[in-house]
Amino acid sequence: RVRRRLGGLGVGLRLPAYLGSKLGLLSFIGMVQCVLLLAIVRAGCRLDGPWQPMLLGLFLSTLVGTSLGLLISSLARSSEVAISLVPIVILPMVVLGGMMQPPHQMERPARTLAQLVPSRWAFELSVSNEATHRHKDANSVPAPDLAEAFFPKDNRSQATTSLAVLFANVCVLLIGTLSVLRSRDVHL
Repeated sequence: RVRRRLGGLGVGLRLPAYLGSKLGLLSFIGMVQCVLLLAIVRAGCRLDGPWQPMLLGLFLSTLVGTSLGLLISSLARSSEVAISLVPIVILPMVVLGGMMQPPHQMERPARTLAQLVPSRWAFELSVSNEATHRHKDANSVPAPDLAEAFFPKDNRSQATTSLAVLFANVCVLLIGTLSVLRSRDVHL
């Protein structure tokens, strides 16, 4: 058993159990938020794609964000440091995510970095899913491919690839968090 100092009290916890409890609660809250967001956006924006893949993509994105937050929290020595690290981590995800500038139009170094950013895969998964399932209008005119401007068909990944990359991000971030917590382990 590992003894950790949490909130000034010596508490006997195993690190995987500690991390699992945090991830479990935060994941539950994230799932509730994803369901509410999807219900509101589907109704308000009249999305045509099936809700299950959309919810799965949103939930995996939530898990990536939660895992990233846990990693930042484990790296930071105080809440002030953690809060100051968040923008440094989030800004590259916004810039390289594909919405501001499509990945295929980025310079080579930025395009390579974009492949590592989870927001790029979550965005591609969302717009590709909607583009695939967009219905034709009453005159049988095909609906425009919403993903084409960001991810042309010849550069588009399969949904399973995007899901796998997001899942891999969760795993890497959680392993990183566990490693940082182990390195800071306090034996009393």
